[in-house]
Amino acid sequence: MSAIVAIRGNSKYVHLTFRQFVKDIGSELQLCKCRHSYTKGKVESVNKYQNWIKPYDYKFENKEALFATIQEILNQSNYQINTTTGLSPDYLFKAKEKGTLLPLPSVFLLNSYLNFNEEKPLIFVR
Repeated sequence: MSAIVAIRGNSKYVHLTFRQFVKDIGSELQLCKCRHSYTKGKVESVNKYQNWIKPYDYKFENKEALFATIQEILNQSNYQINTTTGLSPDYLFKAKEKGTLLPLPSVFLLNSYLNFNEEKPLIFVR
């Protein structure tokens, strides 16, 4: 993503603020190979949710109806058996991945990275 990484010739430069954010949340950045889908399949698979919502384009009475539809789609996909693993994403998360997650950083730290355009800042809620 060009907002995070600049490529000049054969070199990649990660934006300093993003590099610091990754460090602050206790993670590490792994860059994928440009224009190679096999190195970024996880990112591409998330885009399917946008395509699932397109048929509803502007047909929601209010934001609660939109949120309810999104929740229905997420519930459906979380319990659908994956053809590669033979397991649902929900099961994999609860059985294997959840125990490896680090705690979230402080709300103050997360908010420090947001660029507020409103009077009232966005607060992350745990």
